[in-house]
Amino acid sequence: MNESVRKKIFQLGKGVKKKIFRYLNNLNTPEFHLSFLDDAGFQECYFIDCGANNGCSVRKFRNEIDLDNRYHIYSFEPNPAFSDCFDKFENHTFIPKAVWTENGKLSFYDSLQNDKYGGTVCDGKSSGNVDYSHPLEVDAINFPSWVMSTFTDKDFIILKLDIEGAEYEVLTKMLMNGSLDKVNLLFIEWHVEKIDVDIKVHKNLVQALKSRKITPYDWHAAEYI
Repeated sequence: MNESVRKKIFQLGKGVKKKIFRYLNNLNTPEFHLSFLDDAGFQECYFIDCGANNGCSVRKFRNEIDLDNRYHIYSFEPNPAFSDCFDKFENHTFIPKAVWTENGKLSFYDSLQNDKYGGTVCDGKSSGNVDYSHPLEVDAINFPSWVMSTFTDKDFIILKLDIEGAEYEVLTKMLMNGSLDKVNLLFIEWHVEKIDVDIKVHKNLVQALKSRKITPYDWHAAEYI
């Protein structure tokens, strides 16, 4: 992109500019996309960490992307085993709830692994050595509605989803209610081969994201656990 085109983009209104950013996101790498952030004039920057585990994604984000703590981070994690892992993070809000499509209570199935990595609210998960015999009752949040009511088009939002199979329900509703249109960058760990979901459902969801010019980038933070 030459400099004259770049300047014209930054002269546009924020709503139009956001659509162009998402188009660039569809064509280029996350690094290319983020390189325009300083010039774009967004008022606030947010990293939404869904399935926060012990804070590994916060550490990854702060060490590899947000070196100056510019982003406010929201971390969602329903497993009470990790509730004390977020106290030392700055510019950060911890929400001890499961990311879901409705407010209320859900059964959470913990992992029997030593690192507790892989607990889920979904039935039939084949990885993570999930303990389906002893469910925990946890609070759930209507995440699509929360996004709609919390953020505006003036915000720059990076959404990371590692919610152990619940991404299919959540993303489908975000497409339906328009909350995904507020997201600039989407990082995700898919669990299509780890839960009981039809491969056609997965392919249809990926196609629906592409039709909205949304590229889901892979996310892995195991090295920061």
